[in-house]
Amino acid sequence: MNNWYNFSLLLCQEDWNITDFLLLTQNNSKFHLGSIINITANLSSTKDLLSFLQVQLESVKNSTPTMVMFGCDMESIRQIFEITTQFGVTPLELHWVLGDSQNVEELRTEGLPLGLIAHGKTTQSVFEHYVQDAMELVARAVATATMIQPELALLPSTMNCMEVKTTNLTSGQYLSR
Repeated sequence: MNNWYNFSLLLCQEDWNITDFLLLTQNNSKFHLGSIINITANLSSTKDLLSFLQVQLESVKNSTPTMVMFGCDMESIRQIFEITTQFGVTPLELHWVLGDSQNVEELRTEGLPLGLIAHGKTTQSVFEHYVQDAMELVARAVATATMIQPELALLPSTMNCMEVKTTNLTSGQYLSR
């Protein structure tokens, strides 16, 4: 099963209505909802949030690799990513999806993981901008992956498509992550 279909929710605002989202995913047999993590009571102090997130992330990181966040402003999102990094769960170990739109000016990339999926509010929705942003995201991720493990980013000069032996991670598998 595709890892993107197994997801957990992280809620930053208690009064955030996600009923339609839950109904949509519940009616689609591909999706599997894991845990719902409500951090509204724990956002007041970093220490409380750290201990709470440690327990919650430990329980979901192996079962549901996708985390959908609702009701989180950019400051809370940055705080969550800092805490998860302190805990030892790099933001790259999970697929992070912002479930609600953010202000475009606040969607800066510093301190946020590569591959963070979000959408922003704009006055005009031109399709070319979405394509350009997606290509920029892919280019940055591939460039970073190439810098980390250049030998896996190179295409092999010869290969046999019928050979089943896959002892090591291939360049395609590496770059697709």
